[in-house]
Amino acid sequence: MASLNYDSLIPYITLDVAGAPDPVIVAMINMAAREFCLQSSCWNEYEDIPLAADKSDYEPSTPNGAQVRFVKSIMVNNREILPASEDKILYYMRSAFSAVGSPLYYYMLNDMAFRVLPKPTLMDAGQIMRVRTVFVPKFNATVFDANLIERYAETLIAGAKARLMEMPGKPWSNPALAGYNKGLFDVGVAKARIDFELSNVPSEMKVRQRNFRSV
Repeated sequence: MASLNYDSLIPYITLDVAGAPDPVIVAMINMAAREFCLQSSCWNEYEDIPLAADKSDYEPSTPNGAQVRFVKSIMVNNREILPASEDKILYYMRSAFSAVGSPLYYYMLNDMAFRVLPKPTLMDAGQIMRVRTVFVPKFNATVFDANLIERYAETLIAGAKARLMEMPGKPWSNPALAGYNKGLFDVGVAKARIDFELSNVPSEMKVRQRNFRSV
């Protein structure tokens, strides 16, 4: 996916935070983007990863400026590989650690790779895992997914303004406007979260038709 530099949003922020240095503005845009992604899970992508014989651990590809938050789903041959914590597998499905065959479960590792169990065999090798991964910007990122900036620029701008205006003792400090922009940001995050949950398909309001009977 293409990425876009945060600098593209600076002109829309400096209007209300005159005197704030560009590096500080970029840092606050990134902090807003991190919170935005953490709350909404809207930065997610699908990837095809082939299973390999005797290999349980796999690593999703990571977009520029991003880090993996978690793997949302894995499908193999239209069959879902179920997420389960390592402890749950250990206590309730311990045999999966030593079993071989088509994977049934997965869990995240500390380095944000993921492990599938049972371990694939030669017969499973080459089958494609359809992996959906959720990302957040790195702490020092200066770029973000271009599509998300286009869709949610106003939300990121409001979030960055709120963080800048909350800074005490600065020429651009403005607690009242900080609260206003934080409200705009929260609304945008909620919308993005709904977009993610509905897979960006508009929900339909359906009204049940009432039957009127003559008495």
